[in-house]
Amino acid sequence: MNALCNFANGLNACNLSDTEIGLYSALILLAADRPGITEQKLILKTRERIAEGEKFFFAVSISIVFRYEIILK
Repeated sequence: MNALCNFANGLNACNLSDTEIGLYSALILLAADRPGITEQKLILKTRERIAEGEKFFFAVSISIVFRYEIILK
């Protein structure tokens, strides 16, 4: 239980948005090597799509922050 609390505290320290936490959680939960998984290729393909969505989200977020900083100058 202590490890879980430490993980949660570390994640909270990153100040991630709900979307970022959701995408990160999905990548963790969709592990193709978990016991009982039969559709490993489908899981891997889904993880790739989530990772691409995460990259897109981060790129858009950074772009918005950058534009906001320029406007404030």
